[in-house]
This record gives sequence, structure tokens and C-alpha cells, in this order.
Amino acid sequence: MDDDHAILISSHITTDLEHIADHIVCIDEGRIVFDISKDGICDTAGIARCRAEEVDAVVGSKLTGTDKHVSHGAFSTDVLVPDRVAFAREFPDVTLDRTTIEEYMALMLKGDAR
Repeated sequence: MDDDHAILISSHITTDLEHIADHIVCIDEGRIVFDISKDGICDTAGIARCRAEEVDAVVGSKLTGTDKHVSHGAFSTDVLVPDRVAFAREFPDVTLDRTTIEEYMALMLKGDAR
């Protein structure tokens, strides 16, 4: 690894990025949506899969970050969680999954921002 050099890869194939990228920058309509390390997405962040009765407490928590990214599904409401470990300590009964670059990107781009 050489800190003086980098390779820029532009791809919509997020599974490839999970294998080769160290850092992910998402640009949408000329605007940087997020700029984060791959580990920050795949190892640190998570997705809380909330039941209806859990949504208000989870979305109202400081552990979901300042910009809330939420997606409403048929059976659960997904909430992007910046720090999966801290969130799990505070909400042990809420289903929490690791996130992929694709899921992270979908919530950031298409999820409701609150």
C-alpha cells in the first residue's frame, strides 16, 4: 500500500467495490452524498430492522445519527445505524444486521431523510 497513490474506480457494481475498495464516495447529480471508508460501511454501520412499535424510539435516538435514513417496507422499517455496536447495546431487542455497500447506498439515496 502506498499512501501517495490511489486508483479511482467508478462502478455501479457494489459487490465488486466490497472486494477491492478501501474508500467509497457516492456522487449523485454532482453532489457528494457520502464519503466514507469501506470498513465504516461494512464493519461499523448497520441496519436496524424495526417493528412498528420500535420505530419512534429508534428514529428518535441519537444513535441513528443526525440525518436519519429510513425505508418503510411491508414488514419492517429499516433505519441506517452509523455504529452497529453502540446501537446494539442501547437497543438489544431490535433486529440489527450488518450492511452492504448496496444497502447503505440505497438508504442514503432513496431512504426518507428525517
